[in-house]
Amino acid sequence: MGSDRIAWSGMFRDLSFRPGMKSWLLLSPLTFGYLGVAIFFVISGFCIHLSFSRLKVENPWREFFHRRVFRILPPYYAWLAIFVILGLVLPHQFTSGGGVKQIVAHMLLIHNWHSSTFFGINCSFWSLAVEWQLYLLYPILMIAVQKWSWRNTLVMLGIIEITFRFPWSMLFGHTSDLELQPWLDFPFAYWWSWAIGAWIAYDWLADRRLPLAHLPIWLPVIATIICWEFRPLNNYTFMTGALAMAVWLSQKLEAKFVNTASHRSSQFKVLVSRFCIVVGGWSYSLYLLHQPFINLISRLYQREILVHGIVLLGMTFFTTLLITIPMAWFSYKWIELPGIELGKQN
Repeated sequence: MGSDRIAWSGMFRDLSFRPGMKSWLLLSPLTFGYLGVAIFFVISGFCIHLSFSRLKVENPWREFFHRRVFRILPPYYAWLAIFVILGLVLPHQFTSGGGVKQIVAHMLLIHNWHSSTFFGINCSFWSLAVEWQLYLLYPILMIAVQKWSWRNTLVMLGIIEITFRFPWSMLFGHTSDLELQPWLDFPFAYWWSWAIGAWIAYDWLADRRLPLAHLPIWLPVIATIICWEFRPLNNYTFMTGALAMAVWLSQKLEAKFVNTASHRSSQFKVLVSRFCIVVGGWSYSLYLLHQPFINLISRLYQREILVHGIVLLGMTFFTTLLITIPMAWFSYKWIELPGIELGKQN
């Protein structure tokens, strides 16, 4: 669930028919969770810049980070503590806490810097570390934009992201993914993918036409398929997926204003702001807790009921939703919302 399951045959995907292929075709969207992260990063960049631009205070950067701390860290630390305890009490069902190094790295949100901590405690926590570090880079992004413009800055960030993804493309088959994981998952390997979302928000708030809205969405979609199929380019699937999401978002925003008397409706801006709040609502808690329960439920079904293939994927998916959605709602109401309120206080 959420990972790439199609084998390689040399430099290309092995798409030859074999038992289980029909099952994969039916549930293949569930195996590409990493593209969900690309989509999330674009939306995150859009929402973060939208949120920052709405701050009307004397020191917006101080207020921005103050709110981010109380928005992100309380539920993260709560579920981090829960999974550390579960790993100690039930080591065969949950990933072991891994000792002081593992816990400290996760508390500091730098566990993506080393392969020994990258997938520790909860393997989905890696993206939270990257996201947090992108927040820290956000002021640098805005300084660069003021000095060199958005387009020049995005070109530089694109070169940086391509450079950080380049080693995997050159070394595939000669080293393990885990050995290269820290290099691949520094925030610089996602900076462009995140920044294009902020760029869309910037142009939209400034009443400008959105350049990506005029790019045919099939171009990044085809590019994503090519990168997915050809192993040396596979690590660039994230960038093409992010671009496809950016094009889709731009087209949806732009479509609201074509041939209208008022180019930028304030009511629509409110609707988009509310959409961002919903996207960043209890789904954040769901993301924090879903992966360990997917792994646990999948293992239990395989061991106790002896199910495999499409039945295993379907049962795991729906059982995980039934268990984790109520937990995510509870986490949102009793951990996230109080934290958000604290963040609004000076």
